[in-house]
Amino acid sequence: MARQIVAATIGIVLIPLAVSGQILSQQLISSDPVSCQAALRRLATLSPEQKSRYARRLLPWLGGKQANRAVHAFAKIGPSAVPALVNLLQDPDPVARGSAAKAIAAIRPVEPESSRKLRLLLKDKDSWVQRRVAESLMSIGVADEEAESILREQWPPDGSPAGPKPAGTFTDWIPLLASDDVIAAADAVYYLKSAGEPAVPDLIAALKNQNPKIRWGAAEALQKMHLFRPDIEAGCIRALQDPFPRVRDLARSVLIYRVSEAAMDALLQDEIAEIARKKALLQSSLQEKTQPHSRAEVLAPIPAGPEHNYPLEVSNQFEMKAPDGTTVFVVLFTGKQRGDSLRVWIARQDGYHLFKKFRATDSVNHVSAEGFRYHGKAYLHVKRVWEGTGYQHRDEFFRIEGGGLTQLQTPKAVPIELGPDEGIWKGAMESFKDDNLEFQFGIWKKGDGNCCPTAGWVKGTYTILGNELKYATLHRSNDIPK
Repeated sequence: MARQIVAATIGIVLIPLAVSGQILSQQLISSDPVSCQAALRRLATLSPEQKSRYARRLLPWLGGKQANRAVHAFAKIGPSAVPALVNLLQDPDPVARGSAAKAIAAIRPVEPESSRKLRLLLKDKDSWVQRRVAESLMSIGVADEEAESILREQWPPDGSPAGPKPAGTFTDWIPLLASDDVIAAADAVYYLKSAGEPAVPDLIAALKNQNPKIRWGAAEALQKMHLFRPDIEAGCIRALQDPFPRVRDLARSVLIYRVSEAAMDALLQDEIAEIARKKALLQSSLQEKTQPHSRAEVLAPIPAGPEHNYPLEVSNQFEMKAPDGTTVFVVLFTGKQRGDSLRVWIARQDGYHLFKKFRATDSVNHVSAEGFRYHGKAYLHVKRVWEGTGYQHRDEFFRIEGGGLTQLQTPKAVPIELGPDEGIWKGAMESFKDDNLEFQFGIWKKGDGNCCPTAGWVKGTYTILGNELKYATLHRSNDIPK
């Protein structure tokens, strides 16, 4: 009877431990960075024997979608996991082989025999495995020409500079990163990158510069060097806390190729920080939309900040009033070295309420808005034009009524048949005047110049039916539009 009681007691203890171990294993590979970070911290406090048990649980995950999380956990488990990881280098699954190589490299110091076995995998039949092994070897400081060659193929060379090499030393080139001349700033990045390792100390120091453009340019030059130096890794880990998102993005693009516990810890913390930033921005946006603003607040300049040296100021504004009294106030802001920012406000008795923001990005170089009337109703047209000569644009249309704006559906494709070797290479030219909604576009043949379509032109009109903008008429001809 006593034995039964003891056995039952042991069973009661062991089952919760097994369940607890399973829970921690799942948390270690969780897509939720907060849960994963807490689990990694718990794993780091365990004894070597306890960590070994988790190594057995985690081995299958090296071939799954959460392989990077598993690699991070093996860095915490340490040397006891290396023999099992070495065996996995022969696994038929390339994801498992490549992830096992990263896990071995993440456990420092890496023994010479482990390094030798990793180098053998540089000749793996799978190119993905070759790249992961090359990154692992470079991260642990192994000089290997074959590994460098594999990574050079992954990172093709940059283009050529527009101008000659600047005068002076690297220290003299750093201020050029903040030049108002975009080409001069890009050339400075190119020449600093091309200078290689001798320029690294100056670039790392520039990551702490007060000017965000200098920090951005320095991070870009370091990113393009593709060097696996510990000081670059440390500088990029600090740069993950930069207030300028572009600097953080570049720092991430350096660290994702570094196979080290420090880099993985930093990237995980960065995931958590980015979630917090997005939540704060969403909260700020919700607050901005729910709170009324005065006209002075709506027209106030948008100040310079951590991302920009110059403010945005009002360059255009107009009001549009619908027949039922609904009124929108549209304000366009422009500024030096900054993209357009368009804001649409709804006027109410207590002030102006933000409806939506539209802004230029790296690919969208212009934003504009106009109002028009159609069959007695008021409409707002917002257009974003992509960068380049193709005049590709995205249009959004809203009907103004009922105290707000209702978005219209827009046509998905032009209802016209194209002949062999014909194409529509550029965006349509449009005109939205009261009760007269027109468009036209050219049709190019193979061999046509960019300027001059020879397959004719299409002209037509739109109509608005309910909540949809639709084609009303279409006419194709060879007449060149005036």
